[in-house]
Amino acid sequence: MTKAEMYRYFLQEFSLQLQSQSSYPIQSQEEGQNWKKSLLDWAECLNLDDSSYFYALLAKETSVLRLSSLGISELPQELHHLSWLKSIFLDNNYFTEIPEVIFEFPELQMLCMENNQITHISPKIAQLKQLRRLECSANALKCIPAEFVELENLETLALGENQFETIPECLAQMPELAFLDLESNSIQVLDDCIFQSSSLVSVCLSHNQITELKDIACCSSIQDLDLSYNKIQNFDALCCLENLCELNLSYNQIQTLPAHLYQLKNLKSLHLVSNFIQEIPSSLKKCIQLEELFLDANHIQTIPHDIVFLNQLHTLSLAKNNITEIPKYLVTLEELRNLQLAANQISSIPDNIHHFRLVSLALAYNQITTLPDRMGECKDLKFLDLDCNLLNGFPECLCQITTLERLFLENCSISSIPSNIQNLKKLLVLEVDNNQLTELPSCLRDIPLEVFSAHHNFFKQIPAEIIHSMIVKIDLDYNLVQELPKEISKLRNLKMLHLAHNQIQEIPREIGGLHKLEQFNISYNQLKSIPIEVQELRALEYFSAEHNQIQSLPSELKMLTALKFFNFSHNCLQEFPSFLHSIPTIQEINLTHNHLCSINDLNFIGNIEVLSLAYNNLEEIPSFVFRLTSLKKLSLEHNKITYIPSEIQNLKQLNILWLTHNRIEFIAEEIGYLDELQEIMLEHNALQEFPYGFRMLKSIQEIWLSYNQIQTLPAEIQHLKTLQGLYLEANYLRSLPSELNELLFLETLILADNLLEDIPSLQKLQNLHHLDLDKNQLKHFPHSIIQIQSLECLWLNHNKITQIPDEIWQLKSLKTFSCCKNKLTTIPEYITELPLEELLIYGNYITHLPKNLSQLSKLELLSVEDNQIQEIPQGIGNLINLKEFYAGNNKISTLPSEMKYCKKLKILGLDNNLLTKLPLYIQNFSQLEELGVGGNPLKVLETDFSKLQNLRVLWLRDTGIEEIPNSIFKITNLEKLGLEHNKIRNISQEIGNLSYLQELWLNDNQINELPPQIGALKQLKKFGLKKNHLHTLPNEIGELKSIQKLILSYNYLTQLPDGIKKLKNIKDLYISDNLLYQFPLEITYLYSLQILSLDSNHICEIPKEIAQLKELRKLGLSFNAIESLPEEMVTMENLNTLYLGENHFLKTPTFLQKMPNLRELEIFKTNHSWRDSLREIWRRCVNILG
Repeated sequence: MTKAEMYRYFLQEFSLQLQSQSSYPIQSQEEGQNWKKSLLDWAECLNLDDSSYFYALLAKETSVLRLSSLGISELPQELHHLSWLKSIFLDNNYFTEIPEVIFEFPELQMLCMENNQITHISPKIAQLKQLRRLECSANALKCIPAEFVELENLETLALGENQFETIPECLAQMPELAFLDLESNSIQVLDDCIFQSSSLVSVCLSHNQITELKDIACCSSIQDLDLSYNKIQNFDALCCLENLCELNLSYNQIQTLPAHLYQLKNLKSLHLVSNFIQEIPSSLKKCIQLEELFLDANHIQTIPHDIVFLNQLHTLSLAKNNITEIPKYLVTLEELRNLQLAANQISSIPDNIHHFRLVSLALAYNQITTLPDRMGECKDLKFLDLDCNLLNGFPECLCQITTLERLFLENCSISSIPSNIQNLKKLLVLEVDNNQLTELPSCLRDIPLEVFSAHHNFFKQIPAEIIHSMIVKIDLDYNLVQELPKEISKLRNLKMLHLAHNQIQEIPREIGGLHKLEQFNISYNQLKSIPIEVQELRALEYFSAEHNQIQSLPSELKMLTALKFFNFSHNCLQEFPSFLHSIPTIQEINLTHNHLCSINDLNFIGNIEVLSLAYNNLEEIPSFVFRLTSLKKLSLEHNKITYIPSEIQNLKQLNILWLTHNRIEFIAEEIGYLDELQEIMLEHNALQEFPYGFRMLKSIQEIWLSYNQIQTLPAEIQHLKTLQGLYLEANYLRSLPSELNELLFLETLILADNLLEDIPSLQKLQNLHHLDLDKNQLKHFPHSIIQIQSLECLWLNHNKITQIPDEIWQLKSLKTFSCCKNKLTTIPEYITELPLEELLIYGNYITHLPKNLSQLSKLELLSVEDNQIQEIPQGIGNLINLKEFYAGNNKISTLPSEMKYCKKLKILGLDNNLLTKLPLYIQNFSQLEELGVGGNPLKVLETDFSKLQNLRVLWLRDTGIEEIPNSIFKITNLEKLGLEHNKIRNISQEIGNLSYLQELWLNDNQINELPPQIGALKQLKKFGLKKNHLHTLPNEIGELKSIQKLILSYNYLTQLPDGIKKLKNIKDLYISDNLLYQFPLEITYLYSLQILSLDSNHICEIPKEIAQLKELRKLGLSFNAIESLPEEMVTMENLNTLYLGENHFLKTPTFLQKMPNLRELEIFKTNHSWRDSLREIWRRCVNILG
């Protein structure tokens, strides 16, 4: 039956059927036809995916009304005729209240209003006497009416993601309410009202702001309580909940467990992940029903003996703690099956591990060096994770655990797998990523492996041992595979094949035999083509070959009839693969970073949802795109598109449109018909006005128009009722329309880098959280900002503001305030009444900080650099949550004693002040990760840096010290050390202890020699030794295998050690201003070198071997005695900068004209005829200095 026939049928027949039923009083056939016709017309306008559903609804074939995600904000009154409805779904729309007609459904049992814009619920809700389930999450509710108590049958109530600040008291009086969800609100106090309910079974209050738990005076029926992601410090008040079975307090601020925890007699599952717990108390031993205990990410150091009393415990999870050993007494936990101890400091496994009855053991990221021999006797172990330990090879004992099904040994220095692995007849998963494997034992063929993962190894081919019919997944990304064997066709059950980041140049024809292959990733290789036989992979859904050199694709790939995801970005395709239009299943196409200039008109039969054509050479949007009616995301960034045509209106399902970095000057107003469009990015274009069609966008949430040439915003902007984010940075706006105040749901407003001198009233924007006014022409703090009570982040940097008003205290939600690079001289005392977490006021003229700074108890970041501050107030000691403090470039001479209480500090920046000594309490900042005290006249350092074991960065430049304190060499985790501009003469041998050091800066000192132990710095990437007194370098410098930048300029070196040729990863080498008389041949082995500076030496000859430096881009040879250049240099194709001035050349190196990439040439004070010749042949050079 066609739609038209169905329509006539309902008008002529259905109304008569309804009249015969007493529950649907219809006065006449004509009246029945009228209301049905109205509803059908309305349904027709909704563009329902299945409009026949609405006919079935009128025929009483269903009691469910589904109107989700239709962008509607009201319902027709005629709906009340459908009084038989029991379930109504109105989620993901734009309702601001529950429609009145809803209250006329006496049989309604289920109502879903999630993800709307509801601000209140009418008391009429009480009319829905049969309602059992109400879902109103993701709205803007702050309260519910007292009439809720009349919903006597309500069992489930979902109010998550709203704006409740307290738990509604009426909930305790609802007799049948069993499941309550109030997650992601703003509740701060958990009082006992919900515990007075006799029916509640499950309560979710996660992701709130609860800091306080009121005393509970009654025994509650609650069995499942979720309080995760709050700010709770103790939960003593919960210990009287005798019926509690599952308690989740993860991600809070709990330091200790309550002494009366044992009162939770029925507790079976306890979640306390990511708190600040330092020990497991003995009180826990009385929770004898406990089956699951999760204490991951705390500060626990030991597992107490009392845990043995938890004889029902089957899962114990203590990952990410500071545990150093697995106690032997855990063996007495007879029910323990799952033990999770990853990311601790465990160095060994107890020798009685074989008596444990574990099924799963996770010990990844520890410091285990060996395994006990008897571990092979574990009879039940199926899952074992030993990733990232200090094992030196594949432990033999593992080959005796015959029950093992899943084994993980990533980063364990494995170079071979023992042959007796053949004992593991049940092994299904073997993951040995990040090792040194080059081959596998032949016996591996006899194991029924289904998954083999060995990415980041050294396999040059797919191991023959895993080419068998049982294997389902192979991951060999990041290896040295050069070719695929023809036997690959034997992998008849293979579903996933990952070979990205290898050296494969060709795919064999036999690939077509993988008939079950679903995922094929061969990205980042050296492919130039795809064989026709790939068409036989009829099960293939995911095909990625990005970052290759493919120029074209065979049309036969149209036979990939199951293909959903197609990624050939970063190739050399000049034509769009036309075969894609005939694949019915295709959903996502990624062809970014190719050479597409234009695309032929195509008719796709598939329902493409994502199309990415960014980074090509398209001058217009291809016409076929406008026929992709299922398209949800269109990416066309970085092309040469100049306009968006009216055909854009055809993309009715489009949610996301990205067109940044084009040349767009015009956008057709028909873009306003994209009712589903939620995000449009048009940054870095040539728009001179706000697109007119935008005013009609019904669902738009994000508009990105930064870096255009827009001068004004139209008053019609007020029509964008759903807008949440407006980005207008770097335009030419001088003023804003008052209508901006009508964007009631706006959350983010970015107006940085414009020409604004003031802003209009924005007091209605009570959902605005982020306002950025950086880099404008503001001379005064905009008083209209004070009216935005919801504001959380305010940026006013780089303006001309001279004063912050006292009224700033009214911004009760402000968490981040940044007013850097202005003309402030003071900070008002009232600023301390804000709930600030971040305060940034650097680059002003402030002489002192507020005396009551101590009131900013929530402050985590304070930045006051580049001012004229002379002292830090004593009250800083009350900032116990302070994590980052930047006060460099001021006039501070002492640090207050109270600062010792800032024990959460992670970054402390005090560079360039007047400090003559550091207070000893700094060494007690155990969480400190970065310390900068350079540019202070310290001269002597008494700080015991060895106590700062979390320190990663230490800056001590220009302090006047003459030696490096020995305690620094005990900071074993140090990654960056800056000691430039001092008077250091010697480097201790203990420098070798800093094994994690990545940057070491010793420029401008008086160092005479380096100790051999410098070679122990295996992680060192940047090493600065400029302006010292070095005459030689130790041969051990060649052991710096990670070094990328080495600065040796302004020393007294006459030669380089032979070991320097081992620096295979070095990219930048500076040896200018030394005493080299010969070009160091050792340098010619540094094949990764990109910058080489040998200026100002005494070199006479350049060897031909220099041509081996194929990656070299910049070469400095000025101020030497060079007479000629070797012609072999012509092969240095990447060389673009060459400095040759002040030498003794005898002839013109004519081969230079054959070096096409050379763009800068320095030839001053050379032979005049040579310079003239170069000017003639090097017109393409950007810069010729001479």
